[in-house]
Order: sequence, then C-alpha cells, then structure tokens
Amino acid sequence: MAVIERLGRENLDEIEATIARYGIECDWERTGELRVALAEWQMRDMLEEARRRNELGDHVEVLSREQVQARVHSPLYVGAIYDHDGTALVDPARLVWGLERACVALGVTIYENSKVEWLEDVDGGVRVHTAYGAVTAPRVALATNVFPSLVRSARKYVVPVYDYQLVTEPLTDEQRASIGWEGREGVADAGNQFHYYRLTADQSILWGGYDAIYNFRGQAHRDYDFNAQTYATLASHFLARSPS
Repeated sequence: MAVIERLGRENLDEIEATIARYGIECDWERTGELRVALAEWQMRDMLEEARRRNELGDHVEVLSREQVQARVHSPLYVGAIYDHDGTALVDPARLVWGLERACVALGVTIYENSKVEWLEDVDGGVRVHTAYGAVTAPRVALATNVFPSLVRSARKYVVPVYDYQLVTEPLTDEQRASIGWEGREGVADAGNQFHYYRLTADQSILWGGYDAIYNFRGQAHRDYDFNAQTYATLASHFLARSPS
C-alpha cells in the first residue's frame, strides 16, 4: 500500500510538471482537499484514516470544528481531514486540449472518430481494430473510462454510473466573504452518498455527487445526460450546506 501511495504522489507531481513544461493553461491549482465530517461518528472514523495515511507517507492534518469552519463556513461541518498538497483542481477539458496540442507538436498523430471495436493479442504486441482498419503496437493504453471495457476479463467489473453537477453564477465579493474558502481547497464530505465541490476560476461553485445513477441493465444513452430530479436534489442539498 505504501508503494501505491508513493506512486500516486509521483503521478500527481508528473502531471503538474507536464503542465508547466508545455505551458498548458488549464486552471491548475494544487490547493489540497478538505474531507469534511457531518457527524461525530464520521469524525471518529476520519481520525483513524488520518493516522493510517500519515503512516503510509501522506501529509494530512485533522481539523476541529472551529478549524474547518474557519476555512469554509458551513453550519454542518464538525471536523475534517486536510490534505495539504495531495490533490489538485483542474479544468479537465482545457487540460485535454492542451495535452492534444503538446502531443501534435511532438509529432503524434491523433485519429479522432475512430471507434475501437476490439483488441487482439498478437506476437510482440496488441492489434487495435476499428471499422476502417487496424494498427499494431507493442502496448496499448486504455486512457478513458469507456463502457463496455475493451478488456474482456474486466467487463463484469465495469458498469456505467451517471454523476451530475451544478454550477452557480460567479459569486459576488459579499457572497465569497460569507463562506470564507480563502484557501480554495477542493471539498468532499465523508458520507457514503457524498458531495464534492470546488471554486472555479471565475469564482463560481461547482457542486456535484450524492446520486450515482445506474440505469436498468447498464444502459448508457445521451437521454440520461440530464436528470431533473437529481438536479433538484443537489440544489436543495447545496442550500442546506451553505451559510444562512
């Protein structure tokens, strides 16, 4: 487990270095994360979690009710684990576009709209089959959470789950002052059906999570990209979490 933790930290460092090396503008902020407890029993579990994580080489700090509310004002927080630099915020679309430009500049050829139909093991590598042709390489990286998995042995472990988000209008100076959040940390709560939230570059709040929707028989369709009931639930939870 310690090796996995170390590799995770090294991976985050390398992502940050790559963004700097190629000048990718993607609103990267290594501001850390607050994992907040909404009940005393969650706080007890988080104390043990913090102890284990620090033993594995992380640098996390346990915050009391007063300490976490000094960072992000909410009447519901009873404590938190603060991960100082093990988490970063990023605009994922701008990151992908920036990586695309960097790859093209390095001579990489990108074939869009070429759906991979299946993979084939061949001597010395893997052959990738599309509707229009095939390409063979020593290795293939499956770099998305595509469903169904192209690796047959993994298909029974992969299901399509829909997650939804809301974004507020940009906050006024008065609204921003009412919630604090000067450190701009990413925030997630410790519930089983948890929420996550962050400040964006234009001072809006992105708020998501709670519902994790699995549709009948694992169906995935564009019609499921919008869910009015979940949006209403998220909005009510957001208002309850905000300062009065």
